Amino acid sequence: RAINRKILRILFTSGVALAVIGALGLALFLYPQPLFAWSVQSDNLSLYSDLPFSPEAGRTVLEQVKRKLATSPLYSTQEHYAIFICNTVWRRTLFFIGDQHAGGLVYYPLSTNVFLSGANMEDNRLISRSGLPDVLGRKLDHFMAHEIAHDLTGQAVGWPRYQALPVWIREGYAEYIGSQGVFDYGASLEAFRTEAPVMNLPASIPYRRYTLLVAYLLEKQRWTEQQLFATTLTQAD
Repeated sequence: RAINRKILRILFTSGVALAVIGALGLALFLYPQPLFAWSVQSDNLSLYSDLPFSPEAGRTVLEQVKRKLATSPLYSTQEHYAIFICNTVWRRTLFFIGDQHAGGLVYYPLSTNVFLSGANMEDNRLISRSGLPDVLGRKLDHFMAHEIAHDLTGQAVGWPRYQALPVWIREGYAEYIGSQGVFDYGASLEAFRTEAPVMNLPASIPYRRYTLLVAYLLEKQRWTEQQLFATTLTQAD
């Protein structure tokens, strides 16, 4: 019995320790601001970084993000979004636990916080983990709007449906919002018809192809976002 009580105490202590660590980890993801010393705000968007950046450049990027988001009927200026730039390796490792290879992540429905792998604010450029330029030439404001659009989608359809959405819709819509102001439907359609290599980049998620499919349904077929998220069409269809 003494041995059993000792084992129970060890298990209880370990359980408490794990619960405390879990709670601290959750708090860190919900409120990471103390780890990002430099920040700027524009209305309902806040931008944080672990390295210094020009406040003017930061506000300019946020203004571009707001213009993109305003094209979506799902977006509300009453919802606050915080964007965190993880330039240092240990912050990227910590906050990209969901996908160490991603350029950006949002942990819907945990929070509306967005984490990006690094940035040159003055050049409006995302810095990937590899340090290589984005294969599609997308700007920093694109990635910010893209990740927030994921949260908008999740809030619109709920967690179960969000997880069940086909990748071409989930990623296509986020990319469509991120591409506002620069997406050329005609050029993309021609690239699709001629089987241009850009329509298959990157191989894991051909963003330009998905964007074109979503743009066709929203712009040419006049679908609403609700119709898009409810469709049973496959990518092949």
